[in-house]
Amino acid sequence: MKTVIPTQDPPTFLKIRNTSPRKVYAGKKFTLQFETDARPDYFESPDSFIAVIDPPAFGQYTGTTRVNDGHGIVYLHASEDLKEGETGKITLELRPPRSTAISDSIESEVIQLEDKGGEDGSGAQTPNIDPVLVDIDHQYFIERGWDETSVAEVESTDEKVAVFVSAANKLFKRFLARAQRHGDDAIEVIKDFYLEHIAFHAVIADIDKKNSEKEGGDPDQIEKQYSKEMTHACETVCGIMESMFDILIVELKNEGTEAASF
Repeated sequence: MKTVIPTQDPPTFLKIRNTSPRKVYAGKKFTLQFETDARPDYFESPDSFIAVIDPPAFGQYTGTTRVNDGHGIVYLHASEDLKEGETGKITLELRPPRSTAISDSIESEVIQLEDKGGEDGSGAQTPNIDPVLVDIDHQYFIERGWDETSVAEVESTDEKVAVFVSAANKLFKRFLARAQRHGDDAIEVIKDFYLEHIAFHAVIADIDKKNSEKEGGDPDQIEKQYSKEMTHACETVCGIMESMFDILIVELKNEGTEAASF
């Protein structure tokens, strides 16, 4: 579970949790995760919280920050005309009333967004979906502050949709433990089934999330709805695996028998 950080007034720290440099794409949104013992309301006013980008042309702060139990996320947007390799410095600064300001900074670097158009250079292709199963020691898992209830998140560009799926989800781990009794091949079957189906649900939920953002919905409510949908998806997929587990294992054993007969 994510550790709850007690608030202090005045606050004593604010620390960015992303790995430096933070990789970004030109013209795309990105986020920074941080930890703090400051009260959440301090981040609701530009008088007490600012995000400074140096140089200013590198990007802009969207004005949205969420803090829950001491864990925060800041939304930013990289400028459209940035070139690969350009760098900037982002500083998050908290200015509590009648107290010393506290801050933390991180370097950011623009990386190339690969052009994967049609072979003849015309027309747009459907983005490639790349599902990735990540465990507790994976950098993405750590940066997102995931715990045993986390399911999946989507990071998308015009050409690629990366779906990061947690391998440490408590419901999924039950099936992994069950599959271990049938060998490594059984584990891979369960992993592949879960990854494929959760990735599908995550992409659909992410589309709904982006549509809500475009319509100007409340960021907190949008995030809560996405989390709710992914929790439901996890329960649904695990329910399917529960009913199909023996069938999946039997098919696996039959494939092994047929292969051995050749």
